[in-house]
This record gives sequence, structure tokens and C-alpha cells, in this order.
Amino acid sequence: MKKIIRLIICTILLGTLLISEPAAAATATGKTLTEIYRLNARYQNAEPGGIALAGSSTLAKWTTAAADISSFGTFKAETVYNFGISAAKFQSLLDQRYINGIASKKPKVVIVYGANSLTVSRRKTSRNRLVVNQATNAAIKFIEKLRYAIRRYGGSGTKFYYVSTVKTPDHYRTCKSKTVSCNIWDRIDLYNKRMKKYAASVSYCDYINIEPYYYSSTATRNGKKKLRYYLDKGDLQDIAHTASAKALIRKTSVSPLFAPDLNHPSEQAYQLIWKNIAKQASAL
Repeated sequence: MKKIIRLIICTILLGTLLISEPAAAATATGKTLTEIYRLNARYQNAEPGGIALAGSSTLAKWTTAAADISSFGTFKAETVYNFGISAAKFQSLLDQRYINGIASKKPKVVIVYGANSLTVSRRKTSRNRLVVNQATNAAIKFIEKLRYAIRRYGGSGTKFYYVSTVKTPDHYRTCKSKTVSCNIWDRIDLYNKRMKKYAASVSYCDYINIEPYYYSSTATRNGKKKLRYYLDKGDLQDIAHTASAKALIRKTSVSPLFAPDLNHPSEQAYQLIWKNIAKQASAL
């Protein structure tokens, strides 16, 4: 009888906590919020019905995007709205001001990319799956929320393209303890797998796999995958396998596919890889 009474009391207390806890609103702060205001003002008078880029710094640094993807697959648009924000996570991009800024343009196409949500909490293995779950949920919620907002503004038939997250040399990080794995590459693999599954489950979003343009994976004797980047020689059809990611980090000369920070694409990468996502979209 005492056990039953304790169970009832615990249930009541838990219910009280759940009811009293306020729902956290998705609100951007700091530099992200400043960028949201700046981008909304920049495209305030832009013609609607173009192509929108939504996500993090990889898109923000794509300065030639307007010329590179003005004709995107079967979609053609006069305007490309670059709403990429450096250091932004999808959790903060759920801010309604950001959503409305893009939605009000009623874009025909939205290209989505972001990896910052995967680079947090690198200390415990137990957090790896939790981080991926949170990142995946935020990315999916962002697409769904933006799609709904576009329809609310009168847009229809918007096509979303989610570009796979690139495993950059900067993302290759290991912990001091041999028993703990905090390699962000593992998270990226799982995250990409889940985003690909999501895209396959809906008709309005396609998954663009950009990995084959950057690198290939080969299995070692112990069964682990070894990543080998392509070093560009000026032509995507003439690419040689060279160093592993560890070697790239140690060397002073880096793959021209990456900027000096070993994280963002180089100008060559934008021209040789990112501008070709339109071709990949056409094949879907």
C-alpha cells in the first residue's frame, strides 16, 4: 500500500513539474540575431520566387552563389537569397524572424546546410548519440517550420534540398582517453544517414550527397574506415588520392578543397563542387 501511495505522489509531482516548466521558445541571440536583422533588411525588397540558401557559414561564405546556382536543375530564378549565418545552429535558426525573412520571399528552392550542432559536447561517448538526435531533430524541425511559413505567405511547391555534411579535417578530433571516442566524424556519418532517411520519407525534400566529391573511405585491416581526401588538380575528372585527414592536419600545405581553417570550402571547392549541386539535383 505504501508503494502505491509513493507512486501516486511521484506521478503528481512529475506532472506538476512538466506543467510548470515553460516551453522554450526558439530565439536567436548575439551575432546570430544581428545577422538575421541584417539579412532580412538586405532582401526586404528582393523579388520573390528565387532560390534561398539557409544554414551556417559554409553557405554564408559562398560569395559566388548567385552566379553559380541561378539556374538550379529544373528551377530557374533571377534571385538567390543567401541567408547563411556563420556559427549558427539550426536550434537558433528556428527563430521566427529568420523563418519569416526567408518565407516572405516565397522561394522556389531552399538549399539547406549546417554542421555546427554536431560540434558540441565532445567529452563523453554517451553524449554522441544525444548530440546527433538533437541536431537531427532541429534540422528537420527547421525544414518543416520553414515549409509551413512559406505556405502561410502564399508560396507553394517549394523544393528543399539538404546537402550532406562534409567531414572536414578540422572535425577530426580525438580525446586524450583511449576509452572515450569523441570523433565528430562518427556523428556526421550518423547525422547524414538520418537526414537522408528523412528526405526519403517526404516528397518535398531531396538529399544531395556531396561526399563523393570530397573524399573516399577505405577499410583498414582492423575494419575501421580510413578517409582519403581528393586533392584537386584543376579538373574533377583528374583527381588523385593523397593524404589521410591526420596527415592533412599535420602538414602545412592543405588540400585546396579546404580553406586554411581546414573547415570551410576553398574558392576552388565552391567552383568545382558546390556549384555542381544543381547537376546533382537534376539527377534526383
